[in-house]
Amino acid sequence: MANQSGRCQIALSWVSKRGCRAGPMIGSASMNVDGRVEVSFTEVCAATRQASEDAHLVFADQCLAAVLLPTDHGWFMQAGFGPCNHEAMFFDTLSSAANWVRERFAE
Repeated sequence: MANQSGRCQIALSWVSKRGCRAGPMIGSASMNVDGRVEVSFTEVCAATRQASEDAHLVFADQCLAAVLLPTDHGWFMQAGFGPCNHEAMFFDTLSSAANWVRERFAE
């Protein structure tokens, strides 16, 4: 749901999991034909204390769900939002991260 400024507002209640519509996005982020949450990634640059590093924003049905940073052995979830708000999550691949996000939003 968008407010008057057009910014995405996420409801505290997850009754309507697909109610967040922030507008057009880079890449695909729509619900699958089978009703599953569509997960997409946008590669970004994250500022750090020393310099910057690659990161991926993870979207679930066009809502920001998580921020992933690469590690030597996969991906670390730096931040998770809504149903993805968990600490110290590591993923071997982006595909495994996408599956985990889908599972959280399906609960």
